[in-house]
Amino acid sequence: MSPLNSSSDFEDISFEKLEDILSKVTLKKLASKKLDTVSALAKNSFGITFCIEGFSFQLKLLIQQINFIENQISEVELQIDNILKKLDSPLTTIPRISSIAAATILGEIGDINRFSNASKLVAYAGLDTSVSQSGEYECTNNHMSKRGSPYLRKLFFRSAFVASYYDPIFSAYYQKKCSEGNQTSNLIFQKNLLMQVFL
Repeated sequence: MSPLNSSSDFEDISFEKLEDILSKVTLKKLASKKLDTVSALAKNSFGITFCIEGFSFQLKLLIQQINFIENQISEVELQIDNILKKLDSPLTTIPRISSIAAATILGEIGDINRFSNASKLVAYAGLDTSVSQSGEYECTNNHMSKRGSPYLRKLFFRSAFVASYYDPIFSAYYQKKCSEGNQTSNLIFQKNLLMQVFL
């Protein structure tokens, strides 16, 4: 059970300790920003003393429920890891593709051999640019078509973001595209990441 169940539990805890706790469940930069926001709000607020025991008890129950769900998630992720090891999928060798991401890709794509080339896989994920045609005029917009799997699009958007932030090689590639003034740098980056899945 968490030792921080009510406002009184926060009275003697340091800012650094709170930041350390938050950094375990979110990005460190976000943890600092959240604490700054809460600190600013706390200075202009007043304490509530009535029904504090009831509120604290309710909070404890909610924390227990969260802990229970987190434990179940950990068990499911362990099972996913075991299945991926048996499948011996090369997806987990791609930088910043976690076991959960690899399992999602396998679940959405199925047999990758049904795609004759990488472009068809990109289109299936809905990461290809949209094309509109009228008579002899054809216009290609710099927006993803969103025709394919929404789960794959979301996965590659997040994976591309993480890779561009943490992986030196991917970060350099992303920064290069941004410096070229490319307005669709993130989309290009996602497609590049998806191409590696096909290869």
